Amino acid sequence: MRLWGICTLAVGVTLGGTWLGGFPQVAGQGAPPDGHQPVLVTQTGHSTFINAAAFSPDGQFALTGSGDKTACLWHVATGRELRRLEGHSDVVYAVAFSPDGQRAATGSKDRTVRFWDISTGEQRDLLRHGDAVRSVAFSSDGKRLLVGCNDGTASLWDARTGKELRRLVPKAGAFLAVATRTT
Repeated sequence: MRLWGICTLAVGVTLGGTWLGGFPQVAGQGAPPDGHQPVLVTQTGHSTFINAAAFSPDGQFALTGSGDKTACLWHVATGRELRRLEGHSDVVYAVAFSPDGQRAATGSKDRTVRFWDISTGEQRDLLRHGDAVRSVAFSSDGKRLLVGCNDGTASLWDARTGKELRRLVPKAGAFLAVATRTT
């Protein structure tokens, strides 16, 4: 995935050379790279701003998290909303797909991480935290989940049992992003 020419509410995104969307004039950059024609893609699934987005491992689906307290699953090729994941009581700040693409995790200002079955949209598990959850990332084998919070902690969880395995407390500020190695 390549993200280019960011400015206020304007983004151009490509995935493996496939142009997904953007504005014709982004931060004075003109047309998108590689000769693609700019396209404005309008999604209608969320009622307010989108905080997070992730592609499924196979690139067929996208997951977005929003200020409307929901996450939406999208079919990338058609732009159609497939299902809405509801259950958070506040803003959804973080979304991630498991490496097999069968599950998703969402993190929220409501201090929870929720695990979802992608095929049904059903919530499977819930993890509670001491502060707003700002970022989530699955390990490459899908067995663990790394969670970053506003209170400056990062926690490693067993994604199957919901047991906290380790907590890092560097107290350097909020963890706005976490990542795991994908090898």
